[in-house]
Amino acid sequence: MINKFGEILLKIGYISPTTDLRSRILLNVAEASSKRRFWHVLVGSVMSVASLVAVAPLFVYTIGEFYRSGFVSFISLIFTDSGVVMSNFNEYALSVMDSVPFWAITITLTSILLFLISARYLITGISNKRSRLIISL
Repeated sequence: MINKFGEILLKIGYISPTTDLRSRILLNVAEASSKRRFWHVLVGSVMSVASLVAVAPLFVYTIGEFYRSGFVSFISLIFTDSGVVMSNFNEYALSVMDSVPFWAITITLTSILLFLISARYLITGISNKRSRLIISL
């Protein structure tokens, strides 16, 4: 199979690119890699700052929702009067599950996830300082 391929190339007449064309192609590839790295750093840094700024108020909001919903009161009932909790465990468990602020937890965890994703983009852009392509002119 390899011999046939070599024979076909010999019959067609393998055309090697000129050194000028090869160097221009490699320079264009390096330039595209540099632009991509720039956009990774730019998008990663803007999104990291934006999501980090959003996490602090959302965390405060989530803690406030825990207190407003009565979740903290239900949890403290375990430590103050555990006998009542054990005797009415079914109703207690339903009340605790009903008082958990799922919406606030979801929004906070989503913003933390966005921060981690954007930090990954930023780190990827910064760590690729050297192009993996070796340009030989």
